[in-house]
Amino acid sequence: MLNHQNLTRKQKGLYFQLKRSIWNGRSISNILKAASRNDLLKVLITGCTTRFPTDGVRTLTLLSLAIHGDNNECVNSILEQAQNNGILQDILTTANIINYQNGLMYTLTSLGFAIHHNKGRYINVILTKAQENGILQDILASRNIVQYLNIIAYTLTPFSFAIYKGNNECINSILIRVQNSDTLRNILTSKDIVQFPGVTYVIKPLAFAIYKGNNECVNSILIRAQNSTMLQDAFTEVSTVLFPYGRYTLNACELAIVVNENNASIRTALDNVSISSRYVRENSKVN
Repeated sequence: MLNHQNLTRKQKGLYFQLKRSIWNGRSISNILKAASRNDLLKVLITGCTTRFPTDGVRTLTLLSLAIHGDNNECVNSILEQAQNNGILQDILTTANIINYQNGLMYTLTSLGFAIHHNKGRYINVILTKAQENGILQDILASRNIVQYLNIIAYTLTPFSFAIYKGNNECINSILIRVQNSDTLRNILTSKDIVQFPGVTYVIKPLAFAIYKGNNECVNSILIRAQNSTMLQDAFTEVSTVLFPYGRYTLNACELAIVVNENNASIRTALDNVSISSRYVRENSKVN
């Protein structure tokens, strides 16, 4: 992300003109159309820093600023002109930073920002635009970071960030779009990182949903995986737990046992997708 000090005089004028229009809810379509590709790229990856007396500091791109203000026209205009100029992926993968006064900090893409604020309309608009432009897999492979006082850190794909936020509508929207495709396999086998003092989890989405206790998400993942003939891959993909003195690996059932002290919830989800009890027994033994 750039700041406005990195812009030329002309680009600064364009940036502040767009920012004022977004703040005031005015149309920006003609302003964007008149800008050159290079100027457009520079201003759309530049961050706007806003300080809130009781809610910390936010540094947002113009797209995320429009999302935050529920400005449909501005969001659609930015995405359309980014697409027309071949810079959509650059815009959608630029970081936004939210630094709360309680020590919690988020570093998010615009999709992650929409997930964080539960902006369902814009989640779907971004996913649709990414899918239409053949960059959905890249957007869903980007990372969002959650940190707390430099003690706890999560590094998550948008799908796993939706799991972290408990946003089941977003989870299902992503799964529907990627079903029966290699993108689904990539999502289900992606590696997220969860770090606590003394222990690090390198964890897959199914295991992360179990870890977060999101049974609805567990069930959705397993059903989509079954429908796309990826059920065994999703179930048997291991998570790695790293300690200062070593490591061990777990499959989904094993993690359910470790985290929840029993695997009743995962058994229920597995029953719903007709995995045999023998398969559960054979794959739920902690070594």
